[in-house]
Amino acid sequence: MTAFRLTLMRHGEAEGSAERLLGHTDPALTAEGWHQMRGRWRQIERHRITAIGSSDLARCAAFARERAQMLELPLQLDDRWRECFFGELDGRLHESYSLEEASAIQAWQRDPLYHPLPGGESWQAFRLRVVDATEQWLGTSEGGHRVLITHGGVIRTLLTHWLDLPVTRHAQFWLNYAACVSLWWDDSYPPILLGIDNTAVNSALQ
Repeated sequence: MTAFRLTLMRHGEAEGSAERLLGHTDPALTAEGWHQMRGRWRQIERHRITAIGSSDLARCAAFARERAQMLELPLQLDDRWRECFFGELDGRLHESYSLEEASAIQAWQRDPLYHPLPGGESWQAFRLRVVDATEQWLGTSEGGHRVLITHGGVIRTLLTHWLDLPVTRHAQFWLNYAACVSLWWDDSYPPILLGIDNTAVNSALQ
């Protein structure tokens, strides 16, 4: 690999995303979610995009397919870029949680390594699949600006791994809908964090 820019882009608003914990649950983007991603894309594409990867879940993959087709680029879809599987709480309405389940979520948010959710994916397994998928893709993709469209948890996992931060710091990387994270990658050095853009993108700005 030679030096290149890597952009990690979170999906936009999905159906029910404000009311549910979405892991492997697979709703589509709302109309607002499409607006958010298209608006963010106009900022991202100021640096010519040369490769696109995406989670295979609909809230990422539908937009990724649209962009790849428009740019006539191959698209790498991989189920290893899915959000963490939240077990018994995946896709459930927040208001349906018992006190014990709500406490389990709070403990997971503080330290997911030692507090997995009931029936959920372990942090170790989640991190392993995400890092493996990303580093394999980076090793085979080409060009000076590569874009990965994925989920908030995936992005936080990659950042804590690459920046050598403890897992308890994952929540500090708060990501809005259609947020993007830019890094500079060079074989000879650890990746450099260029910036995190959480500016809200909504239909009023289109």
